[in-house]
Amino acid sequence: DNCGRLGREFVCPHPGCRFDVCGHCWQEGLQAHIVPPGGLGPKRKREAVRELIRDAFTKLDLEDVGYLHYFEYIALAFVVCRFTHYADVAHDCKAPAVAKMALMSISRQLIQHDSNKKGGLDWEELTRFLVLTFNNVPPATRVHFQKLAPHGALRLKGFVQLLYLLMHPNGKYATVPMIKPRVQVQDIVVRGAEHPTPVTWRIAVFDIRFLQKHVKLEEGTQWTTWKATYEGQLCIAKIPVVTLSDREKQLLLRSAAIHARVHHPCVETVLTVSTEPGSEVVLTEYIPGGNLQVLYRKYTAPILTRSNPFPRKLQWRLARELADALLACHEKGVMHRDICCRSWRRVK
Repeated sequence: DNCGRLGREFVCPHPGCRFDVCGHCWQEGLQAHIVPPGGLGPKRKREAVRELIRDAFTKLDLEDVGYLHYFEYIALAFVVCRFTHYADVAHDCKAPAVAKMALMSISRQLIQHDSNKKGGLDWEELTRFLVLTFNNVPPATRVHFQKLAPHGALRLKGFVQLLYLLMHPNGKYATVPMIKPRVQVQDIVVRGAEHPTPVTWRIAVFDIRFLQKHVKLEEGTQWTTWKATYEGQLCIAKIPVVTLSDREKQLLLRSAAIHARVHHPCVETVLTVSTEPGSEVVLTEYIPGGNLQVLYRKYTAPILTRSNPFPRKLQWRLARELADALLACHEKGVMHRDICCRSWRRVK
């Protein structure tokens, strides 16, 4: 389209459209391709909106703490509303059109009074805006301008914060500082409500007649995994595939017996290992949440390449749990040789 700008800012989500455009060209014409709000429409639209929100979130989280305070969220909402709908960032909003209209009205005021087109209001431009809007300049405005605009220009986030302070119900500036505390990793609770109580029951003498298989969960090259019950207790039954030789089956069962040495809340509990010919099976505790691979499959390759979609707190918690589990294994002389998302199960 003869655009001279460098760098892609947005992918048009319209079905069949393959335009990678900058924000200017999107505003000029391609925005007409947009589909209904709220996450409806084709998969390309949903992926494009998610990519837009994640990219804006990363740029607005200047302290790199993994979350946004209120005014940073408002700035994120401005970015989203510029390219798509407010309902895409606030799905439960009862009046997304009204919210978008208000945000765009504030944005137009900022653009209108930014006479030097530097992306923010300097002191003279802010003074002119306040006189035209409120007929005066509050006494403490200068002090707050210096705090909100350390580089001499009040940008979008600071502009919204200043408007909030001016419209405070008591008619005074808020005294609560808008500074985000940095996440302290050592304060993250690793074990708690998200971990089930460690399984205490074991099967002393295994009898194949009391095992009932219900649902086949997975079939791999070594095991066939079933959701099952043994004497009324819910569990997982892992049965060697029939194509394996007797020696290969014994090696699998031996590895399961080694696994049974480890007892830790973050390690799957082995209930019993049956090595009887014809009834070879390994029973483990039932973990209902599936594995991490299922979670990662919800995201596209471009998103996973750019950043980890999991919240930062969750990343640290998972890393700590994995470290605890490996330490417990190493203390028993056991080495895990297949650490991957498929081997990492979730309790919920």
